[in-house]
Amino acid sequence: QTVYMEAVGEYALTQIHVTPDIDKNLAIIEMALDEFPASPVQVDVRVSFKGKTVKHLVIDTVDRQIRVPVDMIAKGDLDPVHLWRPGNPNLYDLDVRVISNGKEVDHVATYFGMRKVEVKNGQVLLNNSPLYQRLILDQGYWPESLITPPSDEAIQKDIEYTLAFGFNGARKHQKLEDPRYYYWADKMGLLVWGEVPSPYDFSDETIRNLSETFLGFIDRDFNHPCIITWVPLNESWGVRQIYADKRQQATARMLYHIGKAADLGFAQPELARS
Repeated sequence: QTVYMEAVGEYALTQIHVTPDIDKNLAIIEMALDEFPASPVQVDVRVSFKGKTVKHLVIDTVDRQIRVPVDMIAKGDLDPVHLWRPGNPNLYDLDVRVISNGKEVDHVATYFGMRKVEVKNGQVLLNNSPLYQRLILDQGYWPESLITPPSDEAIQKDIEYTLAFGFNGARKHQKLEDPRYYYWADKMGLLVWGEVPSPYDFSDETIRNLSETFLGFIDRDFNHPCIITWVPLNESWGVRQIYADKRQQATARMLYHIGKAADLGFAQPELARS
């Protein structure tokens, strides 16, 4: 998958997670610095939509963990909040700068979507409306490069074909896809089920690898609005004796609760991901 190196200053942002709450018109932005500041730093947060600034906040802090609720209502606009959904994949740009002693020490540009996924009365709802999912099972292979996407153009073409065939989503089978796939799914309005690769055997190593991989997956791809489901286990792969084996049952429950804890949208029992 994509590998890169970056240079950072005195303090660096290690995480930016955005949890949308469309019912309250809020975006909860949670950020983490790599260490506690020795003296107060400023965190400059700017949210924009199609190049127009929606909100601009500056926070003084001495904490590593910074949580900022942002009112997303843009006064004077016909649509006060632009929601993300297939067919209309609206995205907000998020620009965060860390300033220490008047000097910019880190600068991160990312994005997020305002959308809500809920399971209620046996139905999946997207932005409070019933969602009928027409999904393909996509194993993410390319003839010339196997499981590595050969180019951004190849990823876009895959998604274009998926949409042209009348599907509105893909279950990425047994693969943490290159983040560029999720990026283009966000941009082009394709729903995605994100799935953790399964082990063949069950062991102490299996438990550790599954939990670490699942947590890392959610952490890395938290902000992609296209991902509406986290899938920790495929059928009974790696947990073949789950019907009777108490450890395998406990492992499945552990993964379930890891998902609930790691993604704030899972906090309420009825929510699939928000």
